[in-house]
Amino acid sequence: EGQELSLTSKVTLSPGAMTNNDQDWAFTGVANTAIVKAIADPAEVPAGGFTPGTSVTYTLTVTNEGPSPATGVIAQDKLPSGVTFESAQGDGTYDAASGKWDLSTEVIEKGATRTLLITVTIDASAAGSVVTNTATIEKQDQIGDKKPDNTSSVPLTAGYTIAGKLYNDADASFSSDNGENPYSGVTVALLKKDGTPVLDKDGNPMTAVTDAEGKYSFSGLPLGEYTVSVVDPTSGPLAGTKPTEAYTGRYKTTADVTIAEATGSVIDVNFGFVKPASLGDYTWMDVNRDGIQDVDEPALPGVTVTLTYEDGFAVTDASGNVVTAKTSDANGKYSFE
Repeated sequence: EGQELSLTSKVTLSPGAMTNNDQDWAFTGVANTAIVKAIADPAEVPAGGFTPGTSVTYTLTVTNEGPSPATGVIAQDKLPSGVTFESAQGDGTYDAASGKWDLSTEVIEKGATRTLLITVTIDASAAGSVVTNTATIEKQDQIGDKKPDNTSSVPLTAGYTIAGKLYNDADASFSSDNGENPYSGVTVALLKKDGTPVLDKDGNPMTAVTDAEGKYSFSGLPLGEYTVSVVDPTSGPLAGTKPTEAYTGRYKTTADVTIAEATGSVIDVNFGFVKPASLGDYTWMDVNRDGIQDVDEPALPGVTVTLTYEDGFAVTDASGNVVTAKTSDANGKYSFE
């Protein structure tokens, strides 16, 4: 009662007869089943995509939109390259090799659903690509199935991440310490080993601008060798500074980075910068030996002054060069800059 039916008439005609009342009637229900595919776990898709080796769980939901019960339903979800099957659980049976989700023994009433969870692992070979998984309803016993809602696809971006930060290395310690301020608004570029830009999915060079915490990141990357480069280290927020740390070396504004399957993403590609300091004074004849240059105490020009640490080791400048000795001028003045 209340169901939409289809009538099929079987008529047998005898030779010479114009009519025949011997008719068989078959009644077939009408059901519209729809399928929806989504990512169930993790609950939030990572902003930079999924790192290879991560487990992802898809959920497939078949709904009978009626008006009749649906039987003999079979769906197809052949996993794409780039993922490896781990497990499946839910209604019916699922064969990972063929992708067949068999619900043929189920009677799915109007408004009822059937669900399947498929867990996969993201392969290393998928890094830097978009993996699209598609599920389709292939058959059912009833007529009236609407094709547009028979297919559902879920794309996911797979890849590794290169990330780091730019900071004010105030104490020139070649490392980021608590209290050292970040440099925000600085553009960083991602290059290939040959110096040409790495392109994003739209064909544009990949660049990032450091945020309020001095952080930047590049995501969805395949395995390989890269160079991270600070685009313009002589202007903007970095004007007047010199580089200190650069991940793979000191006093650089570029860093070579390798993403390998064994190590995965690299998230500590940091760059330190510092504003150079100067130190200087005068040499003079301290006649009264009070450590203060009085008006009548003459300057001592031509005095050689060296700069060392307390332990006697040489001091290097912001470019890593040993600070050379200075000679006081005609007024006894000397300066290390």
